[in-house]
Formats: sequence, C-alpha cells, structure tokens
Amino acid sequence: MFFKSVRARQSRKVMHGVREENGSIVREPEDMVRVTTDHFQGLFKEREIDVEQGNVFLEHLSRRLLEDIREVMEAQISLEEVESALRRMGKGKVPGMDGLPAEFYLKFWGILGPVVLEVLKAILETGVPGGSMAVGVLSLLYKKGEVTDLGNWRPLTMLCVDYKLLAKVLADRLRTALSYFVHEDQTCRVEGRSIRWNLQLIRDSIAWVEDRGLPLMVAALDQAKAFDRVNRSFLFRVLGRLGFGEKFIGWIRTLYVGAGCRVSVNSHLGDVFDLSSGVRQVCPLSALLFVLYMEPLGAAIRADHITPVLASLHWLPVKARADFKVLLLTYKALHGLAPTYLSDLVLPYIPTRTLRSQDAGLLIVPRISKQTAGGRAFSYRAPFL
Repeated sequence: MFFKSVRARQSRKVMHGVREENGSIVREPEDMVRVTTDHFQGLFKEREIDVEQGNVFLEHLSRRLLEDIREVMEAQISLEEVESALRRMGKGKVPGMDGLPAEFYLKFWGILGPVVLEVLKAILETGVPGGSMAVGVLSLLYKKGEVTDLGNWRPLTMLCVDYKLLAKVLADRLRTALSYFVHEDQTCRVEGRSIRWNLQLIRDSIAWVEDRGLPLMVAALDQAKAFDRVNRSFLFRVLGRLGFGEKFIGWIRTLYVGAGCRVSVNSHLGDVFDLSSGVRQVCPLSALLFVLYMEPLGAAIRADHITPVLASLHWLPVKARADFKVLLLTYKALHGLAPTYLSDLVLPYIPTRTLRSQDAGLLIVPRISKQTAGGRAFSYRAPFL
C-alpha cells in the first residue's frame, strides 16, 4: 500500500507530452522543457493594470497599522527568530538550487547560525538577495484534466532554505499583525480565525432563509492562477495604504529583486527567466500577502453594508463591534427603519398580566436550537442587548 501511494505521487510529477499553442504535442525532453518554459514565462509576465481603478479600491481601506506594531515589525531580526523559523520548517523537503536541505542547517546550526543571521541582516540592509535566493526551480504537479495541457499542472517553486528562513521570519511578524486591519470576514491565515467559520456562515445563512421562505443567492468565485497573477506594484501600494512602514515594505521587495525561475520537466532543467509578477507558491509569505492583496476588493464589496460609525470603531474588539451592529439594527427594526425581514424578527414583550416590566421595552426571546448555532441568530441576540 505504501509503495502504491508513492508511485501514485510520482506519477503526478512525470510528463509524457506537452501541447504547444498550435495544438501539436511534443514528447522529447528538450522540446517539453522549451514549451513549458515559454508557457510559464508568459504566465509570470507583468501585466498592465488600471491605476485609476486601483485607486478607487484603495480608497475603501480605512484601517491602519498601529505605530507600536509597525515599530516591532521593523525591528532588527534576531538569531532566536531565525532558529525558531528553521526548527518549524518541514523536514524531508526537496531543496532548492543549492542542494542544501533544512536538516543540514539544523545539524550545523551552532556554527552556521551566527553566519546566516549576519547574511540575512546584510540582505535586508542592502536590499540585494544572494544568487541562490533569487532563483527557484519550478516543479509541476498534475491536477486534473488533459495531461498535455500545461494549464492543468500546478507550479510549485522549490526555494533554497536561506530564502525560506528570511521569508518565514517576515511571515511570522506579518501574521501577528493581520488581525488588526484585515476584516473579520477574511479567515484565511489570520490568527484566531478558522476557514471553517465560512462554512458555518454559509450553512447558517441557508438554514435561516429556508426557515423564513426568503430568497438567497450563494456565489462561489474561483480565481484562476490567483497567486501567479498578483501585480506586485499594486500589492506594495496596498501595504502602504494599510500603514506598513517603508522599511518593512522594502524587505518584502527584497525577496523579489532579480527573482527568476527555471522549470524542471522530468528532472530536465530549463533556462532561467524573470519572475515579473505573482507571489511564489510554497513561499511562507505568499498566502499572507495574497490576503492583503484581496483586502481592497473585500472592502469595496462590504462598503454598502458597513456604516461610517461602525467602520470608525475598528479598534474595538470584534465582540464589541458585533454588539454595536446588533444594537443598531435592533433600533432600526423597532422604529420602522429596517427592512421587513429584520423587523419581523424583533417582537416586543407583552406580558399576559400587569407587571412592572411591561413598560421596560423588553423583547421576546425566541426558542433556539444550540445544535444549529441558533444562539448566534439576530432574533436571539437582540433581546439580550
């Protein structure tokens, strides 16, 4: 069973032919490398964007990184940070161009540690990465569909450990700051959040409208080649808009100075070509940077649903902001300012006999099922606030 699974994994990496743009299929190693190189060189080419339209999206970003957090993020990196990043790095991974795996660094860390730290500090200070850090090897993994179509192969970049160490240190710092300015509906890679929350939200939304016979549309948008098509100039503008310091943004830029790739097809390497767009697959920073890259779009979508007052309260804990939103909607529902589907959920409490509480403005607390997370429903939360 073990060897069967190994063979299955290896078969997803072997290419038996590649389709050219004219439809012909090449099978010789040098031809497959040539066609694959041309394909990904075109994919990673920088594309023009509408700068003015980008400015419109950036205007929706209202949250800023706090000064004290910015200072911590731009502090000089330490040996402890680098060693922690190394020890949390996956073992048994394919090394980058220099052929040195993480296990090599771990074995000789007592000797290499101070040297690696000084090298990484020099790179951040000069803004010029080492040759081995700049170039990655593009390994292809088959997904599904026609095997000769290069669009059905996922590009994974094999990076050297020195690059991944620096990227992981910066990612650790960035991860601690995301929750301060990334909206709560974004759960990917943000500490304290889980992508399962999105599934629960969809489930609860469907259950809620079905109970009330209301219409609902759920749209699932899948971005093709999402990481590969990130426009880095716009990404850096997003970082600046969110309040990141020039030093930290410069450190991120350093990782892409002279960035290049060479494809590996059945262990045959192609020529190096420029990586002019996108964030690298497998890089520890990429998912975090993509979350920030998408934040302007998310902010634009939710702009019609968040009042200026609520937006100004971004410094409050999430629970306090949720309570404020519930109170605001409750007030509107009770005063005829809310949509009917909300007003129908808030029912005044009218006792069957004369009580002192009859004029207290209480609301009826509906019966709920905790198994279906009914305690999070608006109709249940409103009476308690």
